[in-house]
Amino acid sequence: MANGNFGGGDGTPENPYLIEDLWDLNAIRSNAAMRRSHYKMVRDIDFSNYPNVDSWSPIDNFEGVLDGNGHYIFNLYIQHRVGATATNHQVGFLTNLSGVIKGLTFVKPILDYTRTGAGSGHFRIAVISSSLNPTSRIERCAVEGGVINAVANTSLSNSVQTSSRISLIAGGTLGASNSDYPVVSNCYAAGSIVYPTGEYFVGGVIGRTTSRYIVENCYARVKLISLGSNSINAGALVGDISSTSRIVNCFWDSSIESSAGNPGSGPDQTTGTPLTTEQMQESKHFTAWDSAYHEDDEGNLIKTWTTVNGYFPKLSHQIQNRMQLIDVPTNTEITSLDFGYIVAGSRSSIMEITLRSRYLVALRVIDISWIRNVGISDKTRLKLSRTEEPFEDLDRLTIIDELDYFDEMKLYAQVDTDIGLETGGAFRVNVNVIPK
Repeated sequence: MANGNFGGGDGTPENPYLIEDLWDLNAIRSNAAMRRSHYKMVRDIDFSNYPNVDSWSPIDNFEGVLDGNGHYIFNLYIQHRVGATATNHQVGFLTNLSGVIKGLTFVKPILDYTRTGAGSGHFRIAVISSSLNPTSRIERCAVEGGVINAVANTSLSNSVQTSSRISLIAGGTLGASNSDYPVVSNCYAAGSIVYPTGEYFVGGVIGRTTSRYIVENCYARVKLISLGSNSINAGALVGDISSTSRIVNCFWDSSIESSAGNPGSGPDQTTGTPLTTEQMQESKHFTAWDSAYHEDDEGNLIKTWTTVNGYFPKLSHQIQNRMQLIDVPTNTEITSLDFGYIVAGSRSSIMEITLRSRYLVALRVIDISWIRNVGISDKTRLKLSRTEEPFEDLDRLTIIDELDYFDEMKLYAQVDTDIGLETGGAFRVNVNVIPK
């Protein structure tokens, strides 16, 4: 762990700072120069592993580039409590974004905002960034299982309400954009938003856009829960857009009802395509996304989305096999989808392997192959089984139970030989994954 000193890099585009833990992430806020630098995550970060961190403080005015590099941030928690105030509040992982954040998934974030008093200050709340400036971009990011709980005093003025924004991806935009590049692209939001009664702008992907902004190739599966009557400015995909902004190839799940039974309040009906939950899992509706590609670090073009019938669309980095080759003894929990090296034991030994999915995927085919061996004859075989007793003696397991994030399943591997000697070696459990 780098503990705030980073795992390498100098912050330039060619050599970004490498983020290994929460303390590295926190170091971004150190000064203006750090907030203009380039960063790349090299590990997932789970806030639940840092019990002394009660609530994340947003990184304000980030102007650099944060590349999630396909990684995940789990269990982000932000609590914000205020009374009567004239100060405007920004709540989110980032606030007032002017730079770029890309290739990052937030799993089970919770934002808890309570305002007990009145005053003239508005608030903007979003998991990724509360506000976007014209130069900002959010690309290939997702919020899975996000919860925003926003409670405000009912006596807040109309001007405060209509200046406030709430969303899982981005709260709202600031100023006018002169760029033809989307401010939010190839992103999705899944979760729920509890919001106050009134004229607040609430949307799954973005709360409100000002002039000439573009949101492209996004979808929302978001439940809106109003604490009173539904606002006309609340929509599952977007709360409101200016007449000069565009929502391009975007979708929202029309089967998810809001608290008032109307998922399409706000401008959703005219700016995005409603699909039922069943249709959201049919690839034919997302053919416009087939042309979406992005470059990896080596300049190779990578298809951005993976759509498979029976599953919601997923970003390609969420289902890739990450090559983590590690020696794992028997009965050790394995948390990678490519299961690295496992040392084989003696003749006919059976090894229990625990699979934990962290990648929001389903496992469909599991097989097994040698990586290296020592003194093993051609008669030595590798076998798999779903049960220890009886052992199924299979070369391949198919139709494996689906695993959501943090779900587990056990399987059993056996090295079977008839030469009467102890055998050794290493084999890989190869997992074929599809999006969930």
